Amino acid sequence: MGWEKKDKVMPERGFIILILFFLTIPVYANVDFKADYFNEPQEIAPYRFQGSKDNNGDGKPDEMYCKEGNKELLIEDTDYDGKINRVGYTENGVLIKMEEDIDQDGEWDYRAWYKDGKFERLEKAPEIEKQFK
Repeated sequence: MGWEKKDKVMPERGFIILILFFLTIPVYANVDFKADYFNEPQEIAPYRFQGSKDNNGDGKPDEMYCKEGNKELLIEDTDYDGKINRVGYTENGVLIKMEEDIDQDGEWDYRAWYKDGKFERLEKAPEIEKQFK
């Protein structure tokens, strides 16, 4: 039994259309943790979508790769709930910044800075600072 072109869309065709759609979207260096990049592609200019990866085999992307020149973004859904948990920023393949949302409120909680690929300092969001006082 094959796919009927009139009634159903072949999964391969849908996937190719989705990839082509992603390739036309300019991607902002300031990633919005509340945005649903995995299900509703949005701009993250000046970066351009490069690819995605499904780590847990559920058919949904858990990582997105974006690039502009020598700068790259890695947007991750580390707990597989369809929301952004971590964003890594690299330059020339070297990690320079990592932001993480651990309390699922859509805002970064921790921002780690790196120099020459080595951890330099950790910045906590004001809300997180208040929790520890």
